[in-house]
Amino acid sequence: MSNIKFIVKNFIRENFILSLVLSKLSSVSSYLFDGIFCKIQKYDTYWLHTCSFGVIPYWHIVFRPEEKFNESNLVFFSKYIPKTNDIVLELGAGIGNETLVISKLVGPKGKIISLEPHPKVFDYLLKTIAFNKLKNVHPEQKVLSYKKDKLFFSDLDQDWIKNKISLNGKIEINPITIDDIIFKYNIDRINFLKCNIEGSEIELLNIGIDNLDKIENICIECHDFLSLNNKNLNTFEPLISFLIKNGFKIYQDYKKSKKYLHKNFYIYASKNASIENNDYFSLRDKNNYVAFNRILTKKIEQN
Repeated sequence: MSNIKFIVKNFIRENFILSLVLSKLSSVSSYLFDGIFCKIQKYDTYWLHTCSFGVIPYWHIVFRPEEKFNESNLVFFSKYIPKTNDIVLELGAGIGNETLVISKLVGPKGKIISLEPHPKVFDYLLKTIAFNKLKNVHPEQKVLSYKKDKLFFSDLDQDWIKNKISLNGKIEINPITIDDIIFKYNIDRINFLKCNIEGSEIELLNIGIDNLDKIENICIECHDFLSLNNKNLNTFEPLISFLIKNGFKIYQDYKKSKKYLHKNFYIYASKNASIENNDYFSLRDKNNYVAFNRILTKKIEQN
């Protein structure tokens, strides 16, 4: 079945007229469902989707791009929205759709260090940075790891966005620690740590305590919902225990979802008492990312 999907997607990509029609339908669908008319156009090998926060390059046309690229903002920023001049550490930036929003929220005097190890995904991250002229983003093609072993990525040509870290893959990747990052960029604080690294979040247990004290707010996507196939993905409870032990308060005032199991394993943690009663979990529970993105837009306009 996956082979058939791959063949169909390739056929659509190579057929100019069909691609043109599909891009127009996708733009209209985004307007009808999400209230945003997203312009879609081809540039070299990239399909550029101009959504509410800027341009997102992708390897094929996306149906309802506003939903695809901006729904995750609500999940990651439900408890803490990055502020002007914040320093943000982004572990697992992907193609940079959240990077784009964070960049605009923190403004020109803010700073984002964005890690994305896979070379193909990293290329899209660089394109997102370039197309949107994001000068406050510092991309690193590295993976978070405190191990001394060589690390590799699998190389799934048909669906490379789902590649995983392993000890015997085809693509060698360079490790880096949070302690390394803090030293390299001479950071005295991290206002927000955003983490989505497919199970490698367990490496956070190895942060030096002095550097952990520099982190104020955290959102981690854990992958326990996939643990039936891999027990190493049981990271949710160990990380919560670790953060509580080190002075963080955990916020879990969101409803559990039966439809989207991955949304049940997000950790929201903070040492900042001022955000105690501030959250957008009610919008998260309703998956009302359209209303939330209006809130983000207003905050960006105030910068």
